[in-house]
Amino acid sequence: MDKEWMCNSRESETYVVGVDMFLNFAFRNVVTRWGEILCPCKDCVNGMFQSRIVCRDHLIIKGFMPNYTVWRVHGEALASSSVQNENDNEPGVASAGMHGMVNDIFVSRSGDQSVQVANFYKYMNDAGRPLYPECKTETKLSFVVWLFNLKCMSKWTDKSFNLLLGKLKQILPDGKTLPANLYETKKMIGDLGFSYEKIDACPNDCMLYWREDSKLDLCKVCNKSR
Repeated sequence: MDKEWMCNSRESETYVVGVDMFLNFAFRNVVTRWGEILCPCKDCVNGMFQSRIVCRDHLIIKGFMPNYTVWRVHGEALASSSVQNENDNEPGVASAGMHGMVNDIFVSRSGDQSVQVANFYKYMNDAGRPLYPECKTETKLSFVVWLFNLKCMSKWTDKSFNLLLGKLKQILPDGKTLPANLYETKKMIGDLGFSYEKIDACPNDCMLYWREDSKLDLCKVCNKSR
């Protein structure tokens, strides 16, 4: 699928048409959660569910998160097959993105193959295991990754995260698959090779202070101080 429009100015007609094409694709190829999908804008970074209207506004105003050229979380890896449709009983958006993500992580690794195979099947199992029985929108892996991402973005303390996990384990139905605490959460995230890096952005959302721009003090677009 042609993605050249993603490099165009967000004010251009080509970019706006491309955003609408992306939304049509995403809502066609993943099962939504209450009519929402994971938003791939620079702020939400596939960590927050948003409605189509909000997601469209985010993508036009803020742009896509860096390097999101293969829309795995939004069904691109599954679009060529008829694995998923509106009648599926699988966890939908979560399972679609998580299976592709786990596959990418372990395909790119080197090392002890027997350990890799064991870990691969463990996390593929977690990617398809519902957060709790009958849950159709979240898997264990998708929810833990989303929750940990939210902790990092919102600067929650470790204590508050553990308290939230404890409350969730109280109120979710029997059979829930949440980790017990932050330690277990970090172990899961670490085993997948994830890390979290904070990147400064222009207050006017013109640019990110990233890669070759990481040492700049002024925005290249509006000249506002970092």
